[in-house]
Amino acid sequence: MRSPSLTAIGRRAGDLRRDRHRRWVRLAILAAISLTGISPSIAQTPLIEQQLVTDASRDSAFDSVCHILIKRRILFVPAGAWTGTAVLYKGRYLLTAGHNVYQDRSSIASISVRCGAAEPAGLPVHEVVANWQMLDATGYTGKGFARDFGVIRLNRPLAVRQPFALSETAPALGAPLRFAGYPGEGETYHIPLHDGWHLHSAKGRANAIEPSILSYDIRTFKSNSGGPVWTEVNGVPNLVAIHVQPSAGRLVDVDYVAEVGRLMDKLDKRAAARGF
Repeated sequence: MRSPSLTAIGRRAGDLRRDRHRRWVRLAILAAISLTGISPSIAQTPLIEQQLVTDASRDSAFDSVCHILIKRRILFVPAGAWTGTAVLYKGRYLLTAGHNVYQDRSSIASISVRCGAAEPAGLPVHEVVANWQMLDATGYTGKGFARDFGVIRLNRPLAVRQPFALSETAPALGAPLRFAGYPGEGETYHIPLHDGWHLHSAKGRANAIEPSILSYDIRTFKSNSGGPVWTEVNGVPNLVAIHVQPSAGRLVDVDYVAEVGRLMDKLDKRAAARGF
């Protein structure tokens, strides 16, 4: 067995000094954290609950929040009905989630539209939309939230007090947001009036921005899909996302605005061919 050389002994001594230095640095950092009250882990803030809206006329933005009842069929056989949410744009178009209007194994027989209603059940329907009056985003296949948006065209425009505008600029992290929709019961939470037929709203903040997706600290449920997420600029509601997944929506960006424009043009041509 060979005895260690002086060089090897020197290296070991240097390693010990570096290890000791690193330990002192770690201890100093932890001490500084404890003194400032900062947690080394990112704290998870609780989600904000949606509140029941009893009078939609109190806020002009609610004029453009629309309840949609979607009836599907397989061939000519009824295949159930679902509720969802949409937002009125330019008086004639409903912007919603792509999975609300997507047609694959089942087709859509009709969509009944009621806008600006706190409790739409029993109220007159603004329009019953036919199959040809809706399109999902090009490239949407029932998967992928980046393409999960669609457009519905009404045959007659609806008047609102303060129309929504589209914002191509993503909100900053922590920016205040508003959200509205018609939540249905989730798999875990069973809350009275979360039946897809009562308007709810919440104020929260943007907490993450990914390519095409905006996340927010608001608890969402089934039937919220297609609901608007907006900021307010000089009293004008600016749409920043369309809700498509739990506590997150499809971001309104340049690609979204361009695709929505193409879908509106295509629906206008369909309507013109049918005399609308």
